[in-house]
Amino acid sequence: MRKIWLLALTVTLCTSTAYAVDWMNQGARTAGMGGAGVAAVNDSSAMYWNPAALALQPGWDTTVNAGVHAYFTGPNLLDEFSDILDTIDNIEATIDDLDVIQQRLNDGTATEEDLQSMLRIVLVDFIALHKFNIGMGLQADATGDLRMGRMAFGYNYYAYGEAAALVDLLGLALSNAGGGTANFTSALAGAGTNDRYAEGSPEDSVAEALETTMILNGIDPSDAELFAEELVYQSIQAGSDVYDAAVQEVLNAVVEATTTSSPVIVDNETGVHFEGLLLQEYSFSYAQPLFARKFAVGVNAKILSGTGYQEALYYGDVDTLDDVVDQLMDPANMVDSSGFGLDIGLLYQPLPSLRLGITGRNINSPEFDLPSGAQYEVNPTWRSGIAWTPFKMLCLAADIDLTKNPSQLLFDYKSRQYSLGMEFKTGIVSFRAGITGNLLNDDDQLDYALGFGIGAGKVFQLDIAVALDEVSDLSSMSDLIQNFDVDNLDGEDFPDGIEIAIGLRFNVAF
Repeated sequence: MRKIWLLALTVTLCTSTAYAVDWMNQGARTAGMGGAGVAAVNDSSAMYWNPAALALQPGWDTTVNAGVHAYFTGPNLLDEFSDILDTIDNIEATIDDLDVIQQRLNDGTATEEDLQSMLRIVLVDFIALHKFNIGMGLQADATGDLRMGRMAFGYNYYAYGEAAALVDLLGLALSNAGGGTANFTSALAGAGTNDRYAEGSPEDSVAEALETTMILNGIDPSDAELFAEELVYQSIQAGSDVYDAAVQEVLNAVVEATTTSSPVIVDNETGVHFEGLLLQEYSFSYAQPLFARKFAVGVNAKILSGTGYQEALYYGDVDTLDDVVDQLMDPANMVDSSGFGLDIGLLYQPLPSLRLGITGRNINSPEFDLPSGAQYEVNPTWRSGIAWTPFKMLCLAADIDLTKNPSQLLFDYKSRQYSLGMEFKTGIVSFRAGITGNLLNDDDQLDYALGFGIGAGKVFQLDIAVALDEVSDLSSMSDLIQNFDVDNLDGEDFPDGIEIAIGLRFNVAF
């Protein structure tokens, strides 16, 4: 199954961006509260959430945390799952002979079936993949912090990555037989150039727009009429809905590309694009209380070592899964660079039970190199939060992003998160819950988080958290895993994101 592995990878890795790094739910306690941590943080992870909080916490503590968060964009995976598989099956039926078909189109020996196969890929399957607009983001962290009163030191490892199925709507020429008229004569030779439609018919109306494009690009009007009608006819035979506006737009792009000798379809760069950043941070934080400890300000300075990653796998370039793995792991796709980052935090505590905070991360916009020579800029992100402890056993918290966080790779995707969370303590056990949403994307579902903590007095604390997007029918997951029952999956809800976090903390109070 030549090259089909890449399209399978598109589904498995990308179901469901300049990239501004979203806030991670660092620390299992905060993750269990849905990511509401700017004002509620109470341990050394304040280095991340709000360094000012270090000023209002007694004693020493050390924490170790690890977590991973995956999210998906585009349509719900299972809503479109069988349609995506149908698209891959259609491409697979042609892709083994793609090079041979392209050569026949170039030298004028292609049959009608050859031409229709190529048009089916472009006008049916590529359009379907473009409609899905599927992509995936992945964030992971592993951190270790040591707080000594108002000071804290940390070593943090973060991974940010995105993958998107991108459709190339430029490399669409049917033939490169010499340009202009020669390209159409060669590509349509097997089908002929008959006068297919009567004047004024619906098909003729579609052909007229293509005819105009050909004439504007130098094709003789007498040839353009026959070429356009033949192309519409063969597109219909290929199963394309030529009356659909999106199909007409792409069909016109095929005419434009074929007329101007753009890259032929076999060289089309539809595929999966990957981009990411592996970031190591060596951090030092300091906080200063002010005004009788009702106000605090903190800074977190970071020495940064980053590895930028980029790769694009095209549907026509990959033969086996081994090829995919080799290309993804190629050192040529990675480049190292270093930088400096600065975070600041403010915290106001007007009452012992109430905290208001604001944090700015990476306010100096550190940049890291990418293999292409471009820069991966980590844009500043600002977040505010409030935490209220009406009584000792209960904490209620809320956070909201003050900045919009655009994506470098995922088309037109932005986030501005808000979080609501609570923690209830009873004895040595803590129960937590929270939700996270995106104000800028109506397609994003809410994340529902649950957390659990157990501690030995004030010395030891183990926290675990799990978050999922809205799921209405988990039985579909069972069907998929047990039977791979694809045909019955449409309309079932599947999580658009999943997060798991675990944390361990030791405290010394004095």
